[in-house]
Amino acid sequence: MAAVELDHLGKLYGGETRAITDVSLSIADGEFLVLVGPSGCGKSTLLRMVAGLEEISEGELRIGGVRANERAPKDRDIAMVFQSYALYPHMTSRDNMAFGLKVRKTPKAEIDKRVADAAKLLDIEPLLERLPKDMSGGQRQRVAMGRAIVRQPEVFLFDEPLSNLDASLRSQMRAELKKLHRDLGVTMIYVTHDQVEAMTLADRICVLELGVLQQAGSPAELFDTPANRFVAGFIGSPQMNFLTPTHAGTLGIEAPGGVADFTLGVRPHDLRLGAAGGLAGTVDFIEPMGWEAHVHVRLEDGTAMLVRTETAELAGITGGSSVSVDVDRAKLHFFAPGPDGARL
Repeated sequence: MAAVELDHLGKLYGGETRAITDVSLSIADGEFLVLVGPSGCGKSTLLRMVAGLEEISEGELRIGGVRANERAPKDRDIAMVFQSYALYPHMTSRDNMAFGLKVRKTPKAEIDKRVADAAKLLDIEPLLERLPKDMSGGQRQRVAMGRAIVRQPEVFLFDEPLSNLDASLRSQMRAELKKLHRDLGVTMIYVTHDQVEAMTLADRICVLELGVLQQAGSPAELFDTPANRFVAGFIGSPQMNFLTPTHAGTLGIEAPGGVADFTLGVRPHDLRLGAAGGLAGTVDFIEPMGWEAHVHVRLEDGTAMLVRTETAELAGITGGSSVSVDVDRAKLHFFAPGPDGARL
């Protein structure tokens, strides 16, 4: 295992187009760190800088305490799992997993043992003699992970490895990745645009926007105390609702320190529907989700809000119903104005 340190890393293309700006992170031995953000935020670029597939323009990368900026990818003792699986189509699963070790001239007995151990860990022993074309997407992804595991690297890098899978299989693979991390105890850095994936997998999440690290912390920290409005809107599903000082005034809510210009954030499950009081509006439509429902409300001034509530609480409320929306005063978030306004 190895700690990974990013010390003021920056990435420039053509000397002027900036993709990564001054990112500093210390990733502990055995930590599962997830880089998350919208498309184009720089998360995959940052991962490729760690892997050695992108040149580092600024700052220093250290793996196991040793500077790695100039090291070739093969000398960084990392293994990477890609979104596309990248399996050789003419090779069986066994040969795909063994190929890298053969190139390094690892003894055959050692190769066989590592492949067998990885296949058992990933529950793919029956697939070892199959070609990629004879396997499902989830099976191919397990083989790709097996190919990384047999390397016995100090650091695993994952670049959106589940994005090609359907929803039910993604959920299953998330559970298997958590178990894999627990069993191997190795440092893992994982890139995804899916904040649900980030919340369920990570020991710690790093949220990026336009190449800038917005916040790093545990899933609970990012959910409960987002550093700014961008993080607040990105982390959490359904997304946080944002209201104006006028809405806050109607509810009798004041910002900390008497700040006049602010954005009020409220998560959907911290809202309540009632017949009077609160913010008046009309139900646009309801999304039944089983025991819970997502209620889309249009306030009188046109502001859209989403309320997450138990289905049993919706007696008599349908599309077109007039409702009022009240908030849990203990669960409010205040931000400075603007899309990236800091937490107040």
